[in-house]
Amino acid sequence: MAIKGQKFKTYSDEIKKEAIRLHVEERWTYRKITEHFEIQDQGRVKKWMKKYRELGEFGLLDQRGRRKNISIKIGMFKSSDGKMKC
Repeated sequence: MAIKGQKFKTYSDEIKKEAIRLHVEERWTYRKITEHFEIQDQGRVKKWMKKYRELGEFGLLDQRGRRKNISIKIGMFKSSDGKMKC
């Protein structure tokens, strides 16, 4: 359970993809990967692997909150006068 004011460590997509590649292609152990990338949570790489096996690279993307391309989708529904189309 999270503690109030706790800061969470996030990892970039490149680190996630490289960790997956090292495990799949180079046969690195989870422990070696966590030490190499200084990942604090021992089970984090296992969770990334599970998502990768289920959904591919899409599973590694952050799915929380609003999407960055939300404005593009909204723009498709507006007419030239700025009113929303149905």
